[in-house]
Amino acid sequence: MKMGGKSIIGFMLNIILLILMFFSAFFMNPNTLYADSNCYIYEKSTGAFGTVPYDYSDYSNEPDNFSVTLTVDYAFESGDTIVYYYLKTSSTSVKYQTIKIGEEAIKIITPSNILTAGDITFNPFALDGSGTYNIFAMIQDITKGIEVRADSINIILSKPLETELKLRLSYDEIKGNSNELKSYFLNAEVTLNNNTVNSEDYIIFWYFNDQRNYPFSNRTAFEWKPGEVGSYTIFAEISGTDIVSEYPISIVVDYNRTDIILLSILGVAVVMTLFVAITTYIKVRSERVW
Repeated sequence: MKMGGKSIIGFMLNIILLILMFFSAFFMNPNTLYADSNCYIYEKSTGAFGTVPYDYSDYSNEPDNFSVTLTVDYAFESGDTIVYYYLKTSSTSVKYQTIKIGEEAIKIITPSNILTAGDITFNPFALDGSGTYNIFAMIQDITKGIEVRADSINIILSKPLETELKLRLSYDEIKGNSNELKSYFLNAEVTLNNNTVNSEDYIIFWYFNDQRNYPFSNRTAFEWKPGEVGSYTIFAEISGTDIVSEYPISIVVDYNRTDIILLSILGVAVVMTLFVAITTYIKVRSERVW
């Protein structure tokens, strides 16, 4: 089938128009996202990238001072920015969160920090405890007008040795309304070599007395509302281990009786006052000389 001259010209114009529309997306949107395989995150002290394991024993020595430095291989210029994001792979969430240093999440590149522009130093356990994390960086290249997504890195943070862990329990009474059963706030603290670690990293089972087959909670800290008055002995253990709380909690549950006690004290005071007044009156009358 032959095409006329006008048909050929129209066809060519449509092709040119499609090409222009394709390239115009890049010219009209200066913040086009690029995934650069040559721009990747690596652990600075070892140069490792891809997956970096961290042993909890290093963390246990000085947990507050434990840190890791990640960096990105990129030709930064003054005015560029970089943001690091992380996601715990075992989490049900699919939303990445920013890694903050203090309150800052975005690092702005200036002439004074351009030599360490891609560096970020942080305590990895402060993110969300032990586990595996996927971390990537987003770079805003102000000169090129583009966003570059650096290839990600995985960090594996392993749990401490069970024999070095300890579990301590504490509680506080919660003030309630008069004539209601008292309630309490129970809290579990996990320590490693006497240093407090992230208790949310563990599942804590709570038990009454010796009923270890029937835990009444699996949270780290929570409000407990007793069902009835009585004496309760409460202990807890770390799930999947043989670690039981060092000391149980003993609580005698009763009703809040603040108002009743105050009324009782007031009533006793009134009775005593009347007793003194009557006794004094009788004594005066008996001693009166007629």
